Amino acid sequence: MAFNAQYKELGKTVIGKVNLDGSVTTTSFPPQLSPETQTVKEAIYEAVYRCRNFTSKICNICELTGKSYGNADPIYTRKLDGANIISPHHCYGSIQYHTDNEKYFVDANILFECEMNLIQYHNLQDVKLKFQRSNGDINEGHIKPDTPITFWDYKDCLAIKLFFSENDEIFEKTISFHDYKSSTLDKEISGLISLNKEFFDSLQLNITVKSGSNMFVHERVNWKARMKELLDKSGLKYSFINE
Repeated sequence: MAFNAQYKELGKTVIGKVNLDGSVTTTSFPPQLSPETQTVKEAIYEAVYRCRNFTSKICNICELTGKSYGNADPIYTRKLDGANIISPHHCYGSIQYHTDNEKYFVDANILFECEMNLIQYHNLQDVKLKFQRSNGDINEGHIKPDTPITFWDYKDCLAIKLFFSENDEIFEKTISFHDYKSSTLDKEISGLISLNKEFFDSLQLNITVKSGSNMFVHERVNWKARMKELLDKSGLKYSFINE
């Protein structure tokens, strides 16, 4: 759930999100310009939320720290891992940063992974799998490199995006790993595991868990517990590899 609060005397809007655990994530828009009172952790929270919802940037600001730099200092823009697969918008997941603070990008990716219930780093990459379309046809799709495993909220399950071609056009479709009943079509839809049994019988999903600076330990613990629950439900064999 998101909310907006107008603060005219400050000339800004405060945008917030109520998390599943009841905590509140807030971000200022325009971005907070008081690095003296803002921690790096708070800056990363703001940056990760803002880059998923807004396209505006302020020149010479490192969003990973909130610090302002001069015109001669190099400010770069980089996308969070997997953001280009989640949304085709060229600004989605983009964070601008100063090279002095590039080390915090791993922490931003950790928060992105935890907030979005993703599995960013795994070995189910650059493979072709059969999947069932809504009309019942079985097609072959391609999982692109850097494609994250995502949480399909309306089915409460894990899924992944596949790309396929038809009539010289490229299409994409997000597919659940296990079978599910389609409420709109009123029929059973086969998941990836059912249609690619031999492949998944021999696959152990290796999930790389990055630690960064450990500023998001609480978020990581909650993420891992949730992923275990969803992975067990999916029927995938898996292991976590700490890095």
